[in-house]
Amino acid sequence: MQRERGVVILGTVCLLASTIVLFQINKVAVTEIFQISGYTQDIEFVRAAVIFLPTKDNANFLSEFRWFHRSWIEMIKYQPSNWRTDIIVFSDGPISLIDALNCTNVPRLSRFEPNKCVGVQNYTKLQNENFTYAYADSVNVLAVDNPATEGYDWILRTDIDTFLTPAFSTWKPDKLAVGRGEYCYDGTAERLARISLDLNLTKATIDNVGSTWYGPAKVLKECAKLSVSIMFYLRDHEFTEREKSKEYGNKGWPNWHYGVLSMYSGQIAINHCTRNIGFEKRTDQLDVASSSDESSLKHAHIHTWINDDRFSKMVFHSKGYPDEKIENLNLNVINDYAMYMALDSKPK
Repeated sequence: MQRERGVVILGTVCLLASTIVLFQINKVAVTEIFQISGYTQDIEFVRAAVIFLPTKDNANFLSEFRWFHRSWIEMIKYQPSNWRTDIIVFSDGPISLIDALNCTNVPRLSRFEPNKCVGVQNYTKLQNENFTYAYADSVNVLAVDNPATEGYDWILRTDIDTFLTPAFSTWKPDKLAVGRGEYCYDGTAERLARISLDLNLTKATIDNVGSTWYGPAKVLKECAKLSVSIMFYLRDHEFTEREKSKEYGNKGWPNWHYGVLSMYSGQIAINHCTRNIGFEKRTDQLDVASSSDESSLKHAHIHTWINDDRFSKMVFHSKGYPDEKIENLNLNVINDYAMYMALDSKPK
């Protein structure tokens, strides 16, 4: 009897010790997160991440939405009780995964509702037979007026092949922030500057504006509207029919390439629509490479780039990572964090 009691006591002590260790680990994580944040106690903050999920040829996009949604759930664990972060996913038709992940079609009704995923599954695509550019809709979903994007303080416009980290849970920079772009090479920035002047818009002070934008909702919507209109201008006046053709392909890269039309228009738009408030490039927080071995507690947003470096969306979508053991991954390291979210979000 005494031996059994001793075993019970020892087990209780071990459990208590484990709890204390986990508490200390979590305490350290929260401390690190708050060191890079803009969190101010007792101030409510309501924001949304806005993404586009197409209905056709979307197998890879579905996987990416799963992992983005899974990372959102992880991030929320660290979020202050007076903050809210929603996902708003636009699609050009019904997608069963949106419903399967418990996304609602009801927009946010108050600042005090819990965090929610909102699906807008009746969006009309901008891409069509007359405007064939494939990536315009990731911007246009924010340019169109829709009740789902109303009522937010800030918005994160992001591609779908990304992850939110615990660091995003409290991060609010001092001004609108953009991530990493790599499309200005020999003569590109000069040509964009000339086009800005042709359109009577503000000349760029920052080049290589990334596809991820994070800032006040009203400003981001203005930037998106302007960016879409500039896309049409660039299509009609700055690219020949040959340069826009499938046959021409990547021949214009890296100096002047139709495949990054939204990046060119975004650079012009962001530099102009923030002329009175300013903006900053925060590549330390946005579009951080998913192959990084730095801390996920110090970088708010991860982006998968087109390479085979671990974690790679190219590898994940082709042959997967069959030798990875999810229980061995360290969520405090970026490439492990991305791997964990991608593997854990796969259909069971």
